[in-house]
Amino acid sequence: MNQTAQDRIPPAALAAWMLAASTFLYAFLQRVSPSVMVEDLMAGFGVGGTVLGNLSAFYLYAYAALQVPLGMLFDRFGVRRLMAGSMLAAAAGSAIFAAAQAIEMAYLGRMLIGAGVACTFVGALTVTAQTMPPARFAMLAGIVQMLGMVGAIFGSAGEARSSPWAGSPRRPASRSTSSCATGLAPRRRRPGSRTGCAPWPACARPGPARSSASR
Repeated sequence: MNQTAQDRIPPAALAAWMLAASTFLYAFLQRVSPSVMVEDLMAGFGVGGTVLGNLSAFYLYAYAALQVPLGMLFDRFGVRRLMAGSMLAAAAGSAIFAAAQAIEMAYLGRMLIGAGVACTFVGALTVTAQTMPPARFAMLAGIVQMLGMVGAIFGSAGEARSSPWAGSPRRPASRSTSSCATGLAPRRRRPGSRTGCAPWPACARPGPARSSASR
């Protein structure tokens, strides 16, 4: 099999990678979005800037604390289930944050969001490694990083043009819910898999065929 055939990306693999990469964009959008709601949040909760700063801190506490455990969980349970469950947690955190009437509930929502999106970068790289040709890995990893920065730009500039705090946090909940629903779409099981199903079985990375003598 020549190099061109090996580097060809199946449409299903590209769709899986785009979904995984978009979650990292979503993570950065969530990370910076409170910065455009500062005045509304301070007025709504009746707190000062110091207390409000914890909204960003609680997100980062959960995000940072879960990086190493999530890497081990990916190895144990696979990327599809873990990322779908994490996006569901992020959706729940967004809903809690949007409905919060007290600063403590807003803290809980932000911490749950941080825990939910903590898997996005490692998950996107895992999907890249599992579905894409090795020669494309570095380029695609760079695109994932770029999408994160696009999310930060949109979270700062795009959300600033949206409705005030009472309505704007509900949209991130719907975004992560849709990602979760797509990730949980049924896929066929892989015989002999430790986790019971292939990470993205419809888009396995192409490779050279094995001869009967090597089996």
